[in-house]
Amino acid sequence: MFFGFGGCDQSYNRDVDDENIIASRVAQIHFDGLDRTKHDILQELVKPILQSTDLPETLMQVNFVRQRFYELGLFRNVQVSVDTINKDSAKNDDGDQPVELAITFNVEETRRYAGSIFCSGNHNEVSGNVELRSPNLFGRGEEIRCQFEHSLRYYATYSTTFSKPLIRTPWKSLRSSLDLTMLQLSNYCQWSGYKQLNRNLLLGLNIQPHPLHRHLFQWETSWRYLSGLGQADFEIIEQFDHSLKSSISHTYTYDKRDNAVLPTKGSMFKMFNEYAGFQKLATSFRKHEFEFQHNLASFLQLSFKGGAMKSYNNTTVSDKFFLGGPLNLRGFQMCGVGPHGKEGLSALGALKYWVGAVHFQYPLPFKNIFDQYLRLHGFLQAGSISNKFSELGENIRTSCGGGLIFAFGNNVRLELNYCLPLFNQSYDKIQRGIHFGIGMTYV
Repeated sequence: MFFGFGGCDQSYNRDVDDENIIASRVAQIHFDGLDRTKHDILQELVKPILQSTDLPETLMQVNFVRQRFYELGLFRNVQVSVDTINKDSAKNDDGDQPVELAITFNVEETRRYAGSIFCSGNHNEVSGNVELRSPNLFGRGEEIRCQFEHSLRYYATYSTTFSKPLIRTPWKSLRSSLDLTMLQLSNYCQWSGYKQLNRNLLLGLNIQPHPLHRHLFQWETSWRYLSGLGQADFEIIEQFDHSLKSSISHTYTYDKRDNAVLPTKGSMFKMFNEYAGFQKLATSFRKHEFEFQHNLASFLQLSFKGGAMKSYNNTTVSDKFFLGGPLNLRGFQMCGVGPHGKEGLSALGALKYWVGAVHFQYPLPFKNIFDQYLRLHGFLQAGSISNKFSELGENIRTSCGGGLIFAFGNNVRLELNYCLPLFNQSYDKIQRGIHFGIGMTYV
């Protein structure tokens, strides 16, 4: 009896009522092609295989472990063969004796160094990326990654991240990792007339207890410098200075959608909580934000997003919420909704906001090769932003429109819409007409 796993994914369904299931026991696991990968991490990863008690379960666990090897970046290619040691036992009249299995992993380890150049889209911007990384650095799935990203208008980022997967954890988890990141980020916020240079140090703990649930616990400390960018109102100019921020945050994500940028079924819920203020005279605030999305049918989607923050000390415009844009509150300029300075040059942001949307999407009426990526799109939106809760229900902005959605895989969403603002305040920056939006998140 022999089973082999090639380059494709395989899954096995076990029928619990089948009395003909072959009892088995894994007696040997062997690896061919090891170089720098350590034995202790392999021993931990193959434990599910050793605990299997019958052949279908063994094959499922072998496939699961094989996928874990790829996820951790240990190997670039894994071929698996499963064979019996006591081949005659399967024919033995004594049905209590399990078949002993020998499993061989023929592996090809990842290169010590790798790099890539690619384009991505986020925050309504196209950016170029250069990435260098060293996978499986110390033989236990560690990775160091250096990345440079520059968009056309709004931001530039330099970052170095060291990631350590946590195989043995005191909590029950499918996947966990510890990440240390050094980051320099330049933001060019033309809607408010300022640019900000951030130098950050971040320590993050990622925990995935279930395929649908993710937690991120993060500590961040940053040195920030706010300066001018073109014309700005005095309310912004008076904030130009250096500031320090130290914060802890927690992000929880539940995602059951079939696609992140063009879903047809499932729901998504995300909650973010942050507290800053661990240094004397530094920025101090408490911030809460949540997002919900539900697909009622393949053509109907509901989205809602909101947030609130409490400012204690030395908060700046960059800490506040903004509203408006092609993937946010459509029909308004980027961050153009809400309080502005006395001269109307700069968006000031606010402490509270909400925005909701109803999306209608349907395939094009004629067959084409882009059917699964391209949809007709119609929407109706409402939202509000203010520094007071009592005003969130009064100064409501609404818009509607329609156009096309195009999805690049599961990562980037492109929208081309004709947008019509219906209700707005006098100080809002509206943009009636055609909008083009690109990004990974949307409302």
